[in-house]
Amino acid sequence: MAKGSGRLRQAFLVCLELAEAHYRGRGPQRRRGHPWVYGWDLYLALLLFRAYLKATYRHTVELYRELFPDRPCPSFQSLHRFAKGIGEEELWGLFERLRERLQPLLPQEEALLLMDSTGLAHRSKGQQLRWRRGSQLWQVRGHSRLLCLVRYYRRGRLLVLEGVAVGPAYASDVRLGLLALAGARAQGHLLADAGFDAISLRQLAAQKGLVAHIPLKGGGEPRDERRLSGRRHFDPSLYRLRGVVEGVFGAVKTRLWGGYLPEVLPQMAQKRAYLEAVAYNLRLLLRLLMHLLRPWPLSPAPVRCRS
Repeated sequence: MAKGSGRLRQAFLVCLELAEAHYRGRGPQRRRGHPWVYGWDLYLALLLFRAYLKATYRHTVELYRELFPDRPCPSFQSLHRFAKGIGEEELWGLFERLRERLQPLLPQEEALLLMDSTGLAHRSKGQQLRWRRGSQLWQVRGHSRLLCLVRYYRRGRLLVLEGVAVGPAYASDVRLGLLALAGARAQGHLLADAGFDAISLRQLAAQKGLVAHIPLKGGGEPRDERRLSGRRHFDPSLYRLRGVVEGVFGAVKTRLWGGYLPEVLPQMAQKRAYLEAVAYNLRLLLRLLMHLLRPWPLSPAPVRCRS
């Protein structure tokens, strides 16, 4: 058995527990043609385990067989077929179960909510920019839009994903922000840049009990009362912490193959971007559980100060 197999076993068992809690005994129905042999929870757990490993379909199945030789294992072709048919409902259910599992382990302090989006490139022939730079139309690598709603615990310097939304290239930040904010449960202060300055987003944040610190975009004097209220409550001392959210994007992008997703189709790339965000919370959960089982000082004292 390879080194670190115990940690990998624990990671897959957590993935399987989350998938089983989402499906709750529901499985594929028998049908003619190409029926499903294994349960959906096993396929979904393997997809999350693949994102955690940063591996291919074939390598994920081979490693699963080494870790659990006595358990049934689907082929990597069947796993890829399941990934093509999975929907956003399954991915959001997986993320929500993981968020509930993380909740008892988080610090008991008020956290800031940070919202921002980034582009995750994937393997494709490229696409044209929506605007011109000079006299020619530039070609860029195809990419997906990943928006993260992050809890930031200032005392422990902890970043936890509270909401996720994924869309195609050049997707509206406001539309993705509404999707991510709809499932948020935290209260406090919401920090976002001027790209999220929309009345609908400010209204949803107020319904959630959040105080939005979003700078106004455009010139002139705002007329809507919600934008005027947002300008009155805007706190620059809190807004300067908005850039902390880049730590989550850096953690996700540094694990990619050369800085881009290995998928070719845009739909598969969006699903993989969603799974990468879920895998971020999974790595955080495993680290917190390891800290409970074998605590260590997070900031050890210098050698001279030790007794």
